[in-house]
Amino acid sequence: ALEQVGRFTSLAIIIGTFAFIYAFLPNTKVHFWPAIFGGTIAAAMWVVIGWGFASFVVGSAKYTVIYSAFATLVLFMIWLYLVWLIVLIGSSVSFYSQNPHYIGIRRDAVRYAITLMEKAALVATYHIVRDWYAGGSGWTVERLAEETEIPTPVMTRAVETLEKAGLFATAGDENPQYVPTLPPETTPVRAILNAIRTDEGTGHPTIAVPDTPPPVEAIVERIEKAVADELGGLSIKDFALADAPPTPLHQVVP
Repeated sequence: ALEQVGRFTSLAIIIGTFAFIYAFLPNTKVHFWPAIFGGTIAAAMWVVIGWGFASFVVGSAKYTVIYSAFATLVLFMIWLYLVWLIVLIGSSVSFYSQNPHYIGIRRDAVRYAITLMEKAALVATYHIVRDWYAGGSGWTVERLAEETEIPTPVMTRAVETLEKAGLFATAGDENPQYVPTLPPETTPVRAILNAIRTDEGTGHPTIAVPDTPPPVEAIVERIEKAVADELGGLSIKDFALADAPPTPLHQVVP
């Protein structure tokens, strides 16, 4: 019984060590259970790979005879590589368990469809402005992505584009929340679309195209006019509070 308790205690210490690394070393807030999950996977790999490497070392006596002390250095480098591989795999497991929206997103997919970015920006604006008038707890990028089920990279790019355009700013050091920087009563919804369409990272940059045929210019003007006529003077406030205006916390209801 003591032997079994010792084995489980040893495994628990290994899991706790990896969980501690994943929870406190990254420069971001890592939740408890994702850190434990990543630590458990890393600990299991540590035990299995450690047993396999120990068996390899025991059976490599002939290499020690041939290469002498140099064999020890080679074995140490191999073990160091395996240890960091275990640490990185466990950290990836911890990351994806906390951020499942990143699963399936290609690392090289740095550009998204303009319609997707416009929708993400409008969704973010809707929630941020409504929360602003209701005096709520605020919206972070993580909360926006989780509750709207929009992939985190897409939502992050959209909100960062709006921030770069001067429409929103972050407040707070830990878990920064987004707030409007311009009066929503006078800021048109078209400003959101223009910020996305003219951003070089998400849409098309504002590059002058010389010698544009008149029919092309006519189509572009019709598109812009249709957007202007359809949206009119719709402000961000009217857009965000169109369905059910929230009651501000500072408003006294008799």
